[in-house]
Amino acid sequence: MAMFMLLGITDDQLPFRRFNILDLEFEETRGDHPFVQVNRELGEVEDMELWRHIDIDQFFHHQFMFLAPILSATTKVHDLGQRVMPFISAGSPSQSQEGTFGTVRRYEVHHAHFRDEGQKEAPSNCVLAVKEFKKDKKGGASQWEKEIRILEKVNILRHNNIVRFVTAFRHGEGSDLDHFICFEWADGGNLADLWEEDPQPILSVSLIQDVIRQLLGLAQALEATHYFKGPAIEGPEESFIHGDLKPRNILRFRDGGRIGTLKLADWGEARKYGVNTAYGTNTATRHNTTGVYGTRRYEPPEVETGLIIDDAEGTKTVRSRLYDTWSFGCFSLEFIIWLLHGMEGLKSFRSDSVGDYGLSDSFYEVNHERLARVHGVVNHWMDHLEREAICRIGTSALGDLLDIVRHGLIVIKLPRGGGSIDTKVKTLSRFVSENSELPAETKDNVILSRPVAVPHPTILLETPDDGTHPSICVDESELVGPLMISDHDCSDGSLDLNHTNIVSSTDDVERFRTIELVHNLRRMTQVKDVDGYWFQDLPRSPIPPTFREKAYRVTRKLPARVRGNYQFPDLDPEDWRLGLDNEFATKTFERLSDTLHWSPSQLLKVTKSLCQNCQDFQAEIWSPLFNITYSTEWLSERAASKSCDLCVLLWQVCQDNASTRHASVRFERRESTLRISDRRFPVLSLFRDHGARSVVADIQTGFSELPQAGTDLHFEILRGWVDHCDNTHWKDPRCRPSRFKKSAAGSLVKSPTRLIAVGTGSESTVRLQEMDGLEGDDWVALSYQWGAPPHFSTTRQNLNDMYAGIEISTLPQTFQDAVAVTRALQRPYLWIDSVCIIQGPDGDFEKEATTMEDVFNGAYCVLAACCAEDQRSGFLSSRVPRHRVTLDPQHNDYGAIHVCQTIENFGEHVLQGGLAHRGWVLQEHALARRTIFFTKHQTYWECGHGVRCETMATLANDHASLLGDPDFPKRLEPAEHGEFVMRLQELLKQYSRLGLSRDYDRPTAINSLQQRLMRVMNLQGDYGAFHSDDNPGLLPRSLLWHRSLDVSTLNTIAYAKDREVPSWSWMSCSGPIDYFPLTFFGFDWSPLEAIWSDAKSTVKKTYLGATVQTLDLDAANPFEADLIFDVPAKVDKDKVMAVVLGMEKGDTTPGDKQHYILAVTSKEAWGHALYARVGSGHVPGRCLVGQPEKCSLI
Repeated sequence: MAMFMLLGITDDQLPFRRFNILDLEFEETRGDHPFVQVNRELGEVEDMELWRHIDIDQFFHHQFMFLAPILSATTKVHDLGQRVMPFISAGSPSQSQEGTFGTVRRYEVHHAHFRDEGQKEAPSNCVLAVKEFKKDKKGGASQWEKEIRILEKVNILRHNNIVRFVTAFRHGEGSDLDHFICFEWADGGNLADLWEEDPQPILSVSLIQDVIRQLLGLAQALEATHYFKGPAIEGPEESFIHGDLKPRNILRFRDGGRIGTLKLADWGEARKYGVNTAYGTNTATRHNTTGVYGTRRYEPPEVETGLIIDDAEGTKTVRSRLYDTWSFGCFSLEFIIWLLHGMEGLKSFRSDSVGDYGLSDSFYEVNHERLARVHGVVNHWMDHLEREAICRIGTSALGDLLDIVRHGLIVIKLPRGGGSIDTKVKTLSRFVSENSELPAETKDNVILSRPVAVPHPTILLETPDDGTHPSICVDESELVGPLMISDHDCSDGSLDLNHTNIVSSTDDVERFRTIELVHNLRRMTQVKDVDGYWFQDLPRSPIPPTFREKAYRVTRKLPARVRGNYQFPDLDPEDWRLGLDNEFATKTFERLSDTLHWSPSQLLKVTKSLCQNCQDFQAEIWSPLFNITYSTEWLSERAASKSCDLCVLLWQVCQDNASTRHASVRFERRESTLRISDRRFPVLSLFRDHGARSVVADIQTGFSELPQAGTDLHFEILRGWVDHCDNTHWKDPRCRPSRFKKSAAGSLVKSPTRLIAVGTGSESTVRLQEMDGLEGDDWVALSYQWGAPPHFSTTRQNLNDMYAGIEISTLPQTFQDAVAVTRALQRPYLWIDSVCIIQGPDGDFEKEATTMEDVFNGAYCVLAACCAEDQRSGFLSSRVPRHRVTLDPQHNDYGAIHVCQTIENFGEHVLQGGLAHRGWVLQEHALARRTIFFTKHQTYWECGHGVRCETMATLANDHASLLGDPDFPKRLEPAEHGEFVMRLQELLKQYSRLGLSRDYDRPTAINSLQQRLMRVMNLQGDYGAFHSDDNPGLLPRSLLWHRSLDVSTLNTIAYAKDREVPSWSWMSCSGPIDYFPLTFFGFDWSPLEAIWSDAKSTVKKTYLGATVQTLDLDAANPFEADLIFDVPAKVDKDKVMAVVLGMEKGDTTPGDKQHYILAVTSKEAWGHALYARVGSGHVPGRCLVGQPEKCSLI
């Protein structure tokens, strides 16, 4: 270091350039490199004793530790190489947010390494939001560049309601180069976080005023970008559409007020406008504004139906700035719902997706003629809100906001010219007020100093000849309603009598531009709190019922071809509904009393240790409107001291549900459960004993303490489930197998080849029995995990011993438990795969594997050993302890009530449990007519009429009901084509993520399910692909699977020669798959030649013929093409060709239309045109070169 200083070599010369250190030995190449200078000065150049090769290499590597850069807001992009970043702390994972193109994280920057505009050094450390772009995302670097360009333009506005772009940088070198963008950090999260943090806001004047002010600020920010004019040299074309407005893209800054400041963020989907001479400036065409990854829920209907304009180049589909105003209306409506009904109301609104034309997750729905209308659910809710006294139009702020949303924003009709400045928008007269001002198109969005008439959707815009901004002139005689205008002169001194853009019917209104939106929101902020305009504490109606019943009635009246295609079915796998069935519970307890002389009073132990708050809890819990608030500090202290049993339980659920961070927590009763006010699901379940004093019907009669598994009491409950189903579920659907053993498709169900005869409880042996020629009787089938070897199984060598008899004590515990349950259910036979199928290379597995439909669909019931990890662990084991408190209000009509930890969780315990991760189990579950699931928490019963819990509660979920269908998949028969396709794809996606001991069993483990699907739904197919004569799009959609984006590659499965799977099937690889989310009725499908294998015909191998074309990816613009390769490491992209499966419909040229393709490579052999799939995706038509040629897909 002393020599460096002596020679004047300082940190300013870092980093030293890296080169081959061997070059230091040659005089002509070493030059004035610092290491050469030091060694020359010491006369040690020859032997390099001072700076050896290894020392120099380490210096090159470690020098960057001393080169932390200074990030400057005045520099647009920093190239930082390998320098160490000046981040002194990083946010927690919970503060990170992952998006389509990258992940945003919180970082604190050292104050000496950050320079804001006009600063020499920041006075304190700076917190930034840093977005790191994904390397594996196609076009990530170009997306980074695009965003920077847009953000740089938007920054010119310096708008207080737009998140500020600070700087950008690249870090690393070569293939390790990473791309980043820095923003100001939003310490309050986003708008969705605000709603979730305050699940039931307390309304006040200040809160509602803050909401309106922030909406106005957001609207002004949007208006500034829609009608943007940067520096004069850039002209008026620099305007933008945001393209992805949604609550999570509106960030919140805690800088005062009830909600802080809301700011627009995430311009990743933003697009710049061009100039359209016929329709005014700044009309955006589809190719430069279609958001590839935008959020569909908040997209407007023209995304699906199109907006057609004429220009010099012909007819095109376009989008305008009105795209954003629709999205603004969507989240504004959700804002109103949150204000009035909290998160519970908002979740109810979002989960109700059945409209007049079927299922749709958007705020609109489209009929078969591609005509859009506001979604039935949205209108249903807006009707409900308008009836609220606190939300009356003209007399309240929330009413006027709803009026703007309903009649200005969530409006299907668009004005001619889209959102351009010259647009004439039709609107209601009440939206026009006096002294309106039109915002100037200037960089700081200042308002014109002189008043001009309002540019509103009902107003005729006229552009003065002098080139100034257009003014709006209206005839005051047409203005009616609470907001009347007085005589108003136009800017040119005339009074325009042409009022054709003012309409009297809401059916004729057109969607607002941001100009009209800003005008009306500003008008609201100027209203004083007269007669309770801003807020009155008036009674509010409960959350409205769902729209489903009405929608179903309407749907049934429509012709089949008109009904909705169920493109986005309302099937939430998390939406489990916990219900009551006290009638069944009463019969069960009477049965237990009669057969076992059992009484719940035998287990009753009333809690005595209660604090004063919990004594109030005990006294009031029977009220259906019960709620109580605790201080979390109080609960924590009582729980720590164990002075109150109920406080201990309440504090435990607070910890389990992350509610300890709040100062207080409110528990609310919902039927027979308790919820924490900001949680979706119950945290505590309420049960009452069966007895004379328990006369209240809205709390479930049930078990607070479950019986031990495998006891007489436990088995009697199982028999009660089975008997109830046998005696009551005879139709719609019938659950018990028919004694004639007919499957859902009408074919006779055969008995398994072999079954285990279990005998009676007094016998110590069971035996394997051949069923050929014997009268079929009821059998029970076991679904379980084999686990690690050694395995108990039947082989050719011990087959005779199995026929002779097996000591039960020699069976693995899981099998012993299955025998015990089968005997308890009084069934003679049991089927276990490892025993009833001969294992080993000389066994009959290949033959028996094709009979799984008969085995499981014909079984009396199936036992699912969810809690058994292998053959040896058993499933009649001890339960996980359940925390509970028993209260007794000492009331004549109310018996004891048990407050219990909620364990009714079929989704987590069964569908997400270890057994459900086994590949074979999916078809076992789907094909079973009814199943008993044994978990470590409790036992569940599932049949075609829902799920029952051992606690006596019931569960239901529309998404999960498909697998519980005893006639699977008959539940899909009445579904529209779109729902069927999506449910089928969901099933196959789920299966692709399940584990198999042997990858090559992937086709076999779902084969029975596949055959069942084809028979019931009248399909053809093979290898997970399906064809329907009625729906030509089914086969292309089946083939358009792709590698799931959460894995980097799939793995090709090595099949035996006689079992090879074609490359076009997802069964050819192991790993998770997904499907492209293609709209229905939006594509023209290419004809495919398919000949399906059939054991009953001469066709033994499936054939798939198509046409292939040369693929030129360089012809695509950024983001136009997206190919996902199955095994990327094995693909030579220069040799990839395309098999076109479908082309999007529309009036654009074929070269611009998206074509969905299979990416293939040639495997030509013996003169045949053979091609193997290597991936799939979409490309614009201009990427397809030459004429299509016939080929075979292998």
